[in-house]
Amino acid sequence: MDTFAPPVIPKEPSSFNKKISLTTFIIILFIFLAGGGGVLLYSKKLNQSRQSQSSKINQVSVAHIKKIEGKVFISYKGENYREAKEGDAVFSKTRLKTLPGARAIILFDTGDILRIDGDSEIEISEVTSYITVIENYGGQIYIRMAKDSPRRFKVNSRESSALTVGKSTFDVYYHKDAAIVDYYVFEGRLTLNDGQEVSAGNKASVDLTNGTAAVISPFLPEDLNDFINWNLGLDQSLGFSFNFTTLPPTASPSLTPGSQEEGSQSTTNENINNPSSPLPPTPPPSPPVESNSGAISQINLSGYALPGGRVYLSWTANGLAAKGFKVVWSKNPGPTYPTRRGDSDEDYSGLEPGVTYYFRVCEYLGPDRCGVYSNEIAITAQ
Repeated sequence: MDTFAPPVIPKEPSSFNKKISLTTFIIILFIFLAGGGGVLLYSKKLNQSRQSQSSKINQVSVAHIKKIEGKVFISYKGENYREAKEGDAVFSKTRLKTLPGARAIILFDTGDILRIDGDSEIEISEVTSYITVIENYGGQIYIRMAKDSPRRFKVNSRESSALTVGKSTFDVYYHKDAAIVDYYVFEGRLTLNDGQEVSAGNKASVDLTNGTAAVISPFLPEDLNDFINWNLGLDQSLGFSFNFTTLPPTASPSLTPGSQEEGSQSTTNENINNPSSPLPPTPPPSPPVESNSGAISQINLSGYALPGGRVYLSWTANGLAAKGFKVVWSKNPGPTYPTRRGDSDEDYSGLEPGVTYYFRVCEYLGPDRCGVYSNEIAITAQ
């Protein structure tokens, strides 16, 4: 006999079970959205990081830090400062800050030199094929342009600015607390934004509390501080001469590098190729030396080979050369100026690897005239 089973009517879920189901659904949905959002956020940050790294990789360095003494800090394009180290690349929009007592030397790809004193802050704000712009936020800098540098330099110190005219060597000291900017010109000329020009041997002072008009006057040796004297001493060791003693107080002294003389050569490398060597100290005052023929009685030459058929030369002299120095070289010993057959006083890069060359330096006295010669060194090109 068949039995009849009444249909089972599903029970209505209780309100408690409804709450559990809804809560579970919300939790699952939240986890999904949070996870997806986290993935999206991570992906966004990863892309930003890659773009930032790509941006840095795509930048072209225009200089590097050649030497550091003390604490120096560097910042790229608004990033936080970090402690700088020798060899750090310098790009456009790079900031550099030195603590009191520190110093830094920056070597540009064009051979131009920027030296920064302690307690200073600058930004290399713009570098193009024809100009380098530096913002000086306070402190002192010294710039020596290379002989064939294609760029001009412009230095802005608050409302005051200076632009180089031709190859120039100069110092800018922005006394931030006193709102005064001092310019010292040792070679070439500077054009200030008040329209005045400052020639070699002169100092221009700008009191920013009274506008940008400069007061220009010749400077004397006692006007120069330790940082400037240190720079002039370092330049002299590289073959640059600066002499005050033979000039009357109102005359304009001139800084004459050997590389400025026709056909002469002077190294553009800083004399700091050994990173472990300390920066040269401020040179002590030297006795007066007449800057004319016969003033120099001894020149000491040293050097070594560099990759690519180049050489590094450095020399010191016991006097000041009015017209600079001349490098002569040959495959034969005893090169002279005027040159013999086989000698040269032209560019000494591109030398033949494996070949030994002989170098000497002499005090340049004018066309076809040389004074005292240095010792001779032999270098085998690489």
